[in-house]
Amino acid sequence: MNVSAQGYFPTQQALSLERGANEVPVALELDPNGLLPAQACMPGENLVYAEDFQDSKAEGWPEIQFNAPGWSLGADPMDSANQVISAQHTEAAGGGPIGAHLENYLLENGVWRMKFMIAGNLSGQNWFSFNWLHAREPIDLDGTEVFDSRYQLPLGSNSMELRRLQQPVINIGVARGFRYPKADEWHYLEIGTYQGNTEVWLDGVLTMGYEDPQPLPPGGIDYEVWLFNDATILYFDDISLCEFSAPFMPVPTVTPVP
Repeated sequence: MNVSAQGYFPTQQALSLERGANEVPVALELDPNGLLPAQACMPGENLVYAEDFQDSKAEGWPEIQFNAPGWSLGADPMDSANQVISAQHTEAAGGGPIGAHLENYLLENGVWRMKFMIAGNLSGQNWFSFNWLHAREPIDLDGTEVFDSRYQLPLGSNSMELRRLQQPVINIGVARGFRYPKADEWHYLEIGTYQGNTEVWLDGVLTMGYEDPQPLPPGGIDYEVWLFNDATILYFDDISLCEFSAPFMPVPTVTPVP
């Protein structure tokens, strides 16, 4: 039989069954590049989604699973045993963005955790963003149809900020980060929202926060990537979503970067 579990190497084991109930012990070896579900959330949080891509699948990400232009799943450039997703420039985008969204998951009070790396130079017009509480359908706002409701964390050339969008009504910056990720290094990002209070943690350090007087409705998560040349490749790994019913707490095991 074939046995697999997230965070472990898959294994094959011969199986001999007898009539009636059978107990078959199976020993699995930890994958050092895997993400154990028990490690994805803090105590008191409920795991909604976790993916480490070690099975060469991107469950829930249709653009990545079906090889949409610009997206791929392959080896980490720093560790060939680690499987990650990547985004890069493609002429097929026609000068527009490439995006990837997680299907069938909506958050209201929760945290989105992941590792990411900016390989090369994120300069000029090249930029990308993390979007969360992104409404999948238009919503009514005091009689106006809002076609784009979300919080957005765009990263550009030495800039990292938090934006609140409910277009066509409003699109404003509400916080700016005092830390910026270094190129060609893996970073750990946590974006947590609880009752309108959002915190963004980068490598174990609170880099920005915002308290929304009119919290956005529940929504999904996605990536939005604008790359106009081959100077930059983006990598993402170990993505998890966790829900909670108390103020957000970051993962304490991440060592803050000086």
